[in-house]
Amino acid sequence: MKWQLTGLLRLDAKQAVRDPMLGLALCAPVLLLIVLRFGLPAAGQLLEAEFGIQLVHYEPLLLAFFLQLVPLMLGMLTGFVMLEERDERLIGCYAVTPLGKRGYLVYRLLLPFILSLLFTAILLLAGGLGTPSAAESAAAIMLYALQTPLFALVLTAWADNKVEGLALSKAAGITVFTPAAVAFIPWPWQLAAGVIPSYWPVRLMMGGVENGGADGWLHSPLSTVLMGLIVTGGWLVAVFAVFERKVEHR
Repeated sequence: MKWQLTGLLRLDAKQAVRDPMLGLALCAPVLLLIVLRFGLPAAGQLLEAEFGIQLVHYEPLLLAFFLQLVPLMLGMLTGFVMLEERDERLIGCYAVTPLGKRGYLVYRLLLPFILSLLFTAILLLAGGLGTPSAAESAAAIMLYALQTPLFALVLTAWADNKVEGLALSKAAGITVFTPAAVAFIPWPWQLAAGVIPSYWPVRLMMGGVENGGADGWLHSPLSTVLMGLIVTGGWLVAVFAVFERKVEHR
């Protein structure tokens, strides 16, 4: 199995070098970091000088937006790779190797999850914008990263071909606007967005949690993290079941 995993990793590395779009997608988090670290401060100075707009007031919103891009891009990238392997019936081929279908899925979903953890943490800690407490930051990073395998499975489970996959990836892009729901939709109406996994880490990042209050348990960081895990976990289980049926009928 170790040899099989090493072979898959080597094959993915070669594909990233040969495919410009694949390589660009992997480099995208670095580009996001550059924009966060250098582009936003410069834009903030320009906006304040020309229009009197202080971008600092929108830092939590912008940070949440950029962080959501990481699992979206890595998840869609993984989804397209899995979609191609499914259409070429490679998943069935892996099932009869020592790696097995389970090993293949663990590799395909765990690698982008780990990369998402890493890139999200780097963006959060080195982006130069304000961050919540260490515990809330760690929880938000985990909730963001868990969306990566979910995006990959959604694409592979519901797309019959690459054209449908492209349409689904565009539809999934709506999740980057979740910060707007938290910022501009009043409580409790914004809870309607709670069925979307991206709502919960955004809520942590944008200070939408607090301790105490009449319905304090709903606003606490702990309940926000737990709800995020429940919602994301529920989506993962449901979509994985659809994915397995799709693979079996191919």
